[in-house]
Parts: sequence; structure tokens; C-alpha cells
Amino acid sequence: MEDYGTRIVIAERKYRQLPCLDIRKLKEEDTFKSVVSTLVHEMGHATDMVRMPSMYRQVYHSKENMTSESVATMLFLEYVANLRTDAIYTGEHNTFCLQVAKGMWNKYRDWPPEFAFYYMAKISVYFLVRTSINNNRDYYLKQLNDKLFSDFLEALDHALVQTYQCLPFDDSKKCFRIEAVLNEYIYRFGEKYG
Repeated sequence: MEDYGTRIVIAERKYRQLPCLDIRKLKEEDTFKSVVSTLVHEMGHATDMVRMPSMYRQVYHSKENMTSESVATMLFLEYVANLRTDAIYTGEHNTFCLQVAKGMWNKYRDWPPEFAFYYMAKISVYFLVRTSINNNRDYYLKQLNDKLFSDFLEALDHALVQTYQCLPFDDSKKCFRIEAVLNEYIYRFGEKYG
């Protein structure tokens, strides 16, 4: 029996960080806002599974055999979910964005190359949305000391925005712009860091 799309998993670690369980006391806490943000994000995925079932199915079934098309689709689905989430929760993202700008994206180089690149791309989607929503991308881009990564962010952002403007659709082939960026930059990162 296929369990695709039947579970939403929220990490328990977020709840353990709460100082208490009284919502009246928690509503201004950043940790509580982060828990709510995670719920909104995951419920958004549940809604999108109904709107874009073919795309979610492709991503779900490609976990063992990732292709650039399935990764492009996954990045786009994360982009849509993050736009929704960060429009509601514009909380403190400074720590995450600084970590990305200061080199967090680069720490996965010891992983198998393709997996490391795709994980970096996923982190990049979060970074792009958070810096766009808060209108502070230039600040973080000035912190970067890697032109290739900066160029990748610019190309990925452009592809994501163009693809988003084509909604509504439920066809992974529509993510071709994102896939093209992945195919170009996986090669370029491999040459520079491989």
C-alpha cells in the first residue's frame, strides 16, 4: 500500500525548545513562531499535494533515483511552500541567512557530489525566499565570498520566479528552467570543487 501524501511529519525537536506549553505565554516567542511556521509550511505541502499531485508523486517516487528533473520539481515545490510560509511568518531568519552567506552551503562537499549539490540547492531556495520576503538579499550577498555560488543563486532565483509565474500547473516538465540551472551548475561546481 502506498503511503504517499498521507503523513505530515513535524520534528519533535522544535517542541522540546518551547519553554512552556501555554499559548498565551508563547505567542511572542520566536521558537513558538517557528513551530507555527513549520506547521503552516507542512500544511501548505498537504494542500499543494491536492493541487499538484503528479509533481509530488514524481518527487516522492524519485527518492532512490534522483534526476535533475525530480530535483528541479522538488525545489519548485519547496519554493512555493516557502513563499506561502514566509509571507505569514517573517520571523528571525538572520542566523540562517548569515550561515548560508558565510559558507554553510559549502560544508556538504564531503558528501557524494550529486547529493551535496542538490542539498545545497535546497538550502539556496530557503535563502532566496527568506531574503526576498525580508527585502535584504543585497546585505547577505555582500557577505558571500564565492562568485560561483553568487551566480548560482542569481540564476536559480530567476528560474524559480519565471516558473512560479506560469502557475497553475501540475507538470514537472514546466520546471525546465530550474532543471537547466541545476544541470549547468552541478557541472561548474564539480569542476571547481570536485
